[in-house]
Amino acid sequence: MADPILAAHEIAPSCFDLSGRFQPASIRDQMLRGYLTVERLFESGRLTPHSQILIVGAGAGGVASGIQAARRGATVTIVEQANRPFVLQRDAGSRWIDPTQYDWPSGHWREGKFPWIERPPMPLYWEKGPASEIAVDWAEQLEAEVRLHRPRLLVRYSTRFECLIDIDSALERGSLQAVLADSAGSHVEIFDAAIFCHGFGRETTAIADYIGPLFWNDSCLRAWKDGQSTLVVGGGDGALQDFLLLTTGKRSARDIYDAILPTHLGLEIERETQSAEDQAQRASLWAANRLHDHAIQMWLEQIHRKLADQVLRNESSVRSALNNMVSGSRTHVTIAHRCSHFGRVYAINRFLALLIVRFLEDRNLRPRRSGVVAESIRSGEAAHSCDPSNPEWCYGYPHSVTFRADDCLAASQDCSAATPFDAPAIENFDRIVIRAGVEAPSGIAVRLNPGVEVSLWRWASHRQSLPYHAL
Repeated sequence: MADPILAAHEIAPSCFDLSGRFQPASIRDQMLRGYLTVERLFESGRLTPHSQILIVGAGAGGVASGIQAARRGATVTIVEQANRPFVLQRDAGSRWIDPTQYDWPSGHWREGKFPWIERPPMPLYWEKGPASEIAVDWAEQLEAEVRLHRPRLLVRYSTRFECLIDIDSALERGSLQAVLADSAGSHVEIFDAAIFCHGFGRETTAIADYIGPLFWNDSCLRAWKDGQSTLVVGGGDGALQDFLLLTTGKRSARDIYDAILPTHLGLEIERETQSAEDQAQRASLWAANRLHDHAIQMWLEQIHRKLADQVLRNESSVRSALNNMVSGSRTHVTIAHRCSHFGRVYAINRFLALLIVRFLEDRNLRPRRSGVVAESIRSGEAAHSCDPSNPEWCYGYPHSVTFRADDCLAASQDCSAATPFDAPAIENFDRIVIRAGVEAPSGIAVRLNPGVEVSLWRWASHRQSLPYHAL
């Protein structure tokens, strides 16, 4: 029987893509994919301590793959086009990351570290905290591994992967030819296998000519003036994270949850949510089209909304906590998303977002819009013009948003990558955050002969149920 981990990620002989359209795709999931891919290659005998391995990308997945392969005795080259590792997280000072909080309501969701079991040791250890601080610690761990395994583990920064050469004959040759480019130019190098961990594509933060801030460049979300209104566009986890941050001021879903829900109530909600999420996950893995996805997400929406209504109706302590937390300008935050449900999001994000939405709706506010797509965003003041090179320049200036009706069944994109809204057709906001998903990467280039290149690419989105940790 073919190894399921290798079969899921191998796109050509000895080429493994961990950067494709995979779900789930958290930082911990990327590390697990890298670790498990390397382990299964060694277990199957396809890699040995004599192998030479190319890793493309020095992010979480790439570094985890490279360190594990080096620990197994292989010679590893990690190439990164930036001048340092973990570039996304290094500059994200106010983003909080936690390896287990999104496993809620599973019993270990409060562990806050990875791994949280003693064995097996993982390539990178981390505990919950600010992304920038964790990235610095990862970089120190990477440097320690490089020193330990030198010269078998090499990280080459400011080096770009360009293409593979004549991959069809790789099996005959028993090796891969990769073209790498650095300040000295392009050159061909030989490897036994290649693992691609260069990201999931370019983030979509634009509507027409308006460009909003990137997810990991979130410093502008902290700037706030009384009376300002904010629009968050999107129905995926990025949009829900920003909605929760902007309405509560809390840095993590776990902080919000603990501040709002007493222990006894949390346990009751977790029991009900566990069953619903398990049923939805099982159904989603076998969904064949948007109609199936829509039915699953609508059912989950109803379950979470019912729980939120019960909590607000029966628990005065929850209402009091929300009243203290979600006040002032924080009540002027709107989340807008295509269709009448959120996308395939983490359970804790869905529950907390719906809880806050219902709380604000009970105060006769409209924190949520759905069923429409944002077509354009324009400056609302003659004295202000948008500068696409500086998204923060637009913050604090009113902008008018024009919308048209739509839903996820008619859309050309996934439900979680939406740019939505409903009536009225035009509305003004002082700040606009666009979380419209990720554009698919261009694929892995392969040079067939001089002047002729094709791309290796997984067109379908792969849904997986990954283990929480390696055993």
